[in-house]
Amino acid sequence: MAEERPTNPKIFGLLDGEEAATFGGMEHFIACEDPIFEIPGADGLLFILGHELENILILYGEFCEHISDDVRLNDLGKYSPSDIQLTLREFKQRFFAGALYKYAAKELRRNGSDCKIIDVGRFQAKVTTSSVLKDLRTEFLSEGTDWIAFRSALQSVISKVRSRFNTKDFNADEKTLELIRLADGKQLLNKMRSHFNNTARWEGHLVRNVSRAPFAERFRDLMIEKTGASA
Repeated sequence: MAEERPTNPKIFGLLDGEEAATFGGMEHFIACEDPIFEIPGADGLLFILGHELENILILYGEFCEHISDDVRLNDLGKYSPSDIQLTLREFKQRFFAGALYKYAAKELRRNGSDCKIIDVGRFQAKVTTSSVLKDLRTEFLSEGTDWIAFRSALQSVISKVRSRFNTKDFNADEKTLELIRLADGKQLLNKMRSHFNNTARWEGHLVRNVSRAPFAERFRDLMIEKTGASA
């Protein structure tokens, strides 16, 4: 795409929100309120408002309601949407923390470091963020990665998030939605799946729900506006 765009400005790329860190655009990602955002200097690239597609499915796909209904006949009513919402609130914290580690690593790589991208899958187990951070320190030092630089990048991302939250004065529900938006959506979805129904195939249903939500219309309008495409 990068090679073709100079001769064809109608070519665009649509990337996960997490890739904003690769282009020095974390502030734009954190501040995003529309389905799509842009980063100055990243010509021809558009980014979705969530860490990845799964975040959008969780936020706009009637996620908790679908899990509540995705049961056998004998289990109808076993989990209410509010029960599932409580579990989602609990799990989102660890995968938000995991995403912060990824953002910090991507920031370092953008500046020339060979820092590895953090595998957020390690948060599927019942671990604490402090224990993971301790393990990462050991791994980084053994691999020759600058641990001080990583901690500095991590603190910078955390400060940006805190600043956004303080500026917007989010209530508890709004803060939860923002943390879900910024969390590692794929791993969060997998954790919810393993907790409630390991054999579930939710994505198709969630995509359908998103396509019927106001989010989809806003997404479409913004795509047309930003790319100059015809309706």
